[in-house]
Formats: sequence, C-alpha cells, structure tokens
Amino acid sequence: MRAHDCRLLIPALSMWIAATIPIEGQPYVLGIALVTLLVSLVLSKYPSSIVPSMVIASVCTLCTCATTYSYALAPSHQLIDKAISGNMTIRVSGIIKSYPISKNGGCDFILTTSSVVVSGTTYQYRYRLHAHVATSSCPNRFDAIQTRGHLQQNNYAERSDAQLQAHAITVTYPANGWNHYVNRVHDALMDYAHSTVNHHDSLIPGIAVGDDSRLPSDMKRDMRNLGLSHLTAVSGSHISLMIGLVLLVIGKRQPLLTGTTAALAVYLLTTLVSPEPSVSRAVIMGMLFCLGLGQRYTASAMPLLSITVMAVSLLQPSLVRSLGFQLSVVAVAAIVIGSGYIHSILSALIPPFLADAIGIPFLAGVATAPLLVTIQDSLSVWTILANALIAPVVAPLTILGLAGGLLAPIMPIVGTVLFSCAGICTWWMNIVVHMFPSVEYSPIVTVVINAVALGIIIFLLLRYRPSDQRSLGRG
Repeated sequence: MRAHDCRLLIPALSMWIAATIPIEGQPYVLGIALVTLLVSLVLSKYPSSIVPSMVIASVCTLCTCATTYSYALAPSHQLIDKAISGNMTIRVSGIIKSYPISKNGGCDFILTTSSVVVSGTTYQYRYRLHAHVATSSCPNRFDAIQTRGHLQQNNYAERSDAQLQAHAITVTYPANGWNHYVNRVHDALMDYAHSTVNHHDSLIPGIAVGDDSRLPSDMKRDMRNLGLSHLTAVSGSHISLMIGLVLLVIGKRQPLLTGTTAALAVYLLTTLVSPEPSVSRAVIMGMLFCLGLGQRYTASAMPLLSITVMAVSLLQPSLVRSLGFQLSVVAVAAIVIGSGYIHSILSALIPPFLADAIGIPFLAGVATAPLLVTIQDSLSVWTILANALIAPVVAPLTILGLAGGLLAPIMPIVGTVLFSCAGICTWWMNIVVHMFPSVEYSPIVTVVINAVALGIIIFLLLRYRPSDQRSLGRG
C-alpha cells in the first residue's frame, strides 16, 4: 500500500478555510496567517519537517485573503447588489453555458455574460446568471443571446452570481461547429429518454451528461434517499473513464501524444456535460494528470487534489464555498486516503471487486455525512448496499450513453442500439432503487449504523472464515 504525498495538504486546507470564511472574518484570518508566518520564520533556524509547510500555508493563506477581499469588494460584485436593491432593468449579452430546461412556463439556463447595460451604462463584466426567460421555445446551449430583465436574490449560489428574471430573448449568434453538434448529441439523448416506455431510461442522459430533467420526481427522491443522486452529477468517474480509454488506445510509449489526446478528450467531455461544481473539481484534476502524462510524470491523487483546491481558492473563492464542490473534494480525499486500508482489510475476506464496491461508498458516506446534514434530512440505511449493487453497471452505462449520443445524430440506428444496451443497465438500477424497504435516519445516524454493521460483518467473516473452520476440524 503506497504512502500518500500530503505535503500540500496543510496549505490546501488553510486556503480552503480562508476562502470559505465570510468577509467579516477575513481580518482575523489575516492576523492568524501573519502570526503563523512570523512564528514559522523564527522556528526555521531549527530543523523541522513541518516548518516549510507552515511557511507555505501562511503565505498561501495571505494570498487567499487578498483574492477573497478583491472578489467581495470588486465593482462588478457591487453592481449586482445595486441592481437588485434598486430593482433596475438590465440588458445583458452573453453565451448560454448549460442545457436550457423548460420549466414554470419558461426556460431556465446558466448565462455567462460578456456585457451588462445598467441605466444606460455598459459594463464589460463577466457574470454567471441563473436565467429564467418567459418564452415558449428554448434556445440552444452555446447560443450567444441578448435579453433584458431584473436581477433577484440568488437561490443558486453554487452555480451562479445572481438570478435573472427576463421576459424576452434574442439569439444573436447560434451555436455552430462542435458546439452545434453537442446540442444534437443532447437532443438525441433526451429524445430517446422521452420516446421509450421505460421511465428508468431517463437515467441515460442523467448519467451520461448530467441532465436528469426527464427523470421522474419519485425516482429522484428514492435515489437521493439511497445516496445515489451523485450518479447524475458528472464527476471524476467520467474524467477517469476518458483518460483510461485514451491510455488503452494509445498507451504510454508516446507520452506527449497521450497527454495531449487525454487533455483534448477531457475538454470535449466538459462541453458535453452540464456545468457543475463537481465537474470543475474533476476537470482541473484531470487536466493536471494529463499534463503529468505529457511530461512522463504521474502524480498521485492527493497532490492533484491539493493543487486543485489551492487554485480554486485563489481564482474562484465562490466555487470553494459551494456545497457541490465541497462534497466532491471531501469524498475524493476520503477515498484516496482510506481506500487502500479498507481494501486490504476487506479483500482478505471477500473478492477484491466486492471489497471496492463496499469500501468506496462507505468512505464517501462517512466523509460527506456532516455536509449532507445541511441539505438532506434523512438517508437510507441501505445506501452502501445500494451503491455496491449498482457500481458494476455505472461505467458501462456511461460509455454506452456517451457513445450512443455521439453516434445517434449521424447513425441513428447504431445510436438506438447502444441506447437499448444502456437500457439494460438502467433496468438493473431501477430494480435496486425500488427493492429496499424505507428505513431512513439522519445522514450521521445512517453512517454510524452502517459502520457498526460493517464492523459486525468483518468480525463474523474473520471468526468463521473457511481457514479457521479447517483448522478447527484438524484439532
């Protein structure tokens, strides 16, 4: 079991904490960082392995405080507050970054602005707005548009800077090239989910590109209670699959070609999937890994995760505060640190693939339970077993869904066949989702129950494994 390189862990944690503290608490963070830096410099004359990490953490925290202050006090941020408090009409131009969804008599999407006009003055500010436009026909993702409306208090802080209630929309430049083809891929996935008689086939676009808008509400609820909602949130598994496929096809003998192709595959994947905080974390880690491939250097996951947290804390503090990003980082950290230990324990008693299927969801559940309490009242005690049963079909479903979506616009028959094969995976997932009785507690209580149950199972396996029985028979 390989030791993890945790030298960047302390700086990453300090920057993460600094970025999540509100602006009112930043002076205290600044003072603590300065004191820590001075103490570290005094102690630097004495040999110690922790002093360099303290110096780096202090300097990085000071930089994070500076960027957090700059972000909070920037004129662009103040303009949003002014427009909301004054109920001003604004006109915005920008590009649609998410797949538009028909909802509440209109269309919802994420809009990245290129310019904003307020009271006749044009500002070249870049915002991410959660827009709701009262229109009967939705535009396409990556369309350049103009619209006007009013900003409102943000209920989607994880994904946007503010909400925009608009009443009209004009497409100034439609998506073209690859971006146009991406919309055809998405349309093919959604059309199949709409045309099939099996409601669980709506999981195909959900797991392939993260669009679960056609998934029935009762199935969404059941998946959330079983701890399976992460399946429709594109994350590291998609990135790992893309890089793994590139390595399988090209290999490592030509590192520059492998790294470049893997980075291109990751980029193309980001244009296919919905923009979520977990995607940002996974993409940054994936790109760093591709850079290492191109340089004949393969870093372990912990340094990549630490660098990702440090970069996001400096460049986009609002993303660090989002619950989706936090859940993603905490789950990955727990899996990286604990998977080797729990695998070595369980694989001595059960097959290795089953050890991973049980151990990885258990680690992720333990790590994320304190965060889940803030958004979820209850969690099923069957969550680990449900994740273990579904794990074998997730990768095939992802590959079949993406491949079917990519081929359906040009070869509809092939795409339909691939979707039908993916439907076998969703059929099994539907069985798992509905097979367990409803036994739910708070997320923390559920984790404790699962930990006790897993401990009892390990004890019984150790106590009554076949080797012990054979030794008793010889006695």
